[in-house]
Amino acid sequence: MFYAKAEHHAWIEAIVDILNWKRQTAPTINFDQCRFGVWLRGEALVYGAVLHGRGGFRGFHNIDLLHQRIHTLAAEGLSLNGDGRRKEALGRIADLYELRDELFDKLNNLLQP
Repeated sequence: MFYAKAEHHAWIEAIVDILNWKRQTAPTINFDQCRFGVWLRGEALVYGAVLHGRGGFRGFHNIDLLHQRIHTLAAEGLSLNGDGRRKEALGRIADLYELRDELFDKLNNLLQP
């Protein structure tokens, strides 16, 4: 889980770097192809089905939905940026960070003993 979180943190920073013109190539936008998504939809959701005391499948499903929202928001920001609407795109950064923090808080709470 630690590596999956670190990878998604880096993914969000790559999106932010594109919006700030510090990077040109976007990472994958598809939510089930980023490393966090691969971990979540494979190992975590399968394993989550037996974590009855920690939210089980439902808890991981809620995290999956939040993860999808993050990718949708990132895609919107990149699209706005590509359409020359940079100011609007930059406005998505704070929202990305807020959703990232919510995702990681939910994940941490779900996995606490």
